[in-house]
Amino acid sequence: MHTRIHCKIDIMQVSSGARGFLISLEFNNTDPRSSIEIWFPIDGYLDLQKNEKGYIRNEYVCRILETNPDVASNIKNIELDDYLLAPNQMKSSTFLCIVEPHIAHRLYNYINNINMNYITFNLRLLFSALFNAGTLSQKTKKVMSSIPFSINKDTLRSLIDQWYTFYMEAENLSGNIPSDIADNYLEAVRCFNANAYRASVVMARRTLELALFRKGLMKEKKSIWDFIQGEKEKSSEQRVLSGKVLDLLNAIRVFGNYGAHVSDDMLNDITEEDARLTIEILKKAISELFSK
Repeated sequence: MHTRIHCKIDIMQVSSGARGFLISLEFNNTDPRSSIEIWFPIDGYLDLQKNEKGYIRNEYVCRILETNPDVASNIKNIELDDYLLAPNQMKSSTFLCIVEPHIAHRLYNYINNINMNYITFNLRLLFSALFNAGTLSQKTKKVMSSIPFSINKDTLRSLIDQWYTFYMEAENLSGNIPSDIADNYLEAVRCFNANAYRASVVMARRTLELALFRKGLMKEKKSIWDFIQGEKEKSSEQRVLSGKVLDLLNAIRVFGNYGAHVSDDMLNDITEEDARLTIEILKKAISELFSK
């Protein structure tokens, strides 16, 4: 005889957590007579639902972790308390879905290339629960639940911007920038988005040097500093970069030089803001260089 499972799960809120979605769920025992005990941990994952020519395709986004809103930025503190739900009782729990940088970037590109205003996800849960808990007829069952929900495209974009700085990579570079220079720039950005700030500033310096060589503005055995000084000796009309960008280029040179020699390596002092500034200056510089 089939036993009906009286456990209803609703999504109460979707917000931004540490590097991913923070999803609040409400577990509702809809059985008016019997208790249900929900056992943690709860496993599951989040899918993106793509509508491709009328065919719905699920694309994996991330797994879920149990957490608590008060410690959402610290996933080491995981709540694993089981829920005993009396008849018609509800309890809530919050899940952190950490989205890896390469998947977040894929999401960003997806929302920038579709006409729909809402993006649909599907949260799939798998857990064990004890039904008719506390009675002679209690029985453990596996529960599989699929919960679709939609997020406004602009809201999703703002959530991703809180996790990573994909605006730097997602914004199109000028089509005049050679592909090898663009590839080096994007690698610097990907390093930044992965919190590899030291690698990011070294790649930024490499990208700038490559761009200057390609434009014929930096000769062999010359340095970025030589280029900056040479430009400053020219009139503003003769310069290939604006005075403001020239003043800022020294930051790329200095930060990139930190990794040149082990004896005076200062890369451990590089902060997130240092790396962010370096990449933003780099983008202005290569955009100006190849706009002429």
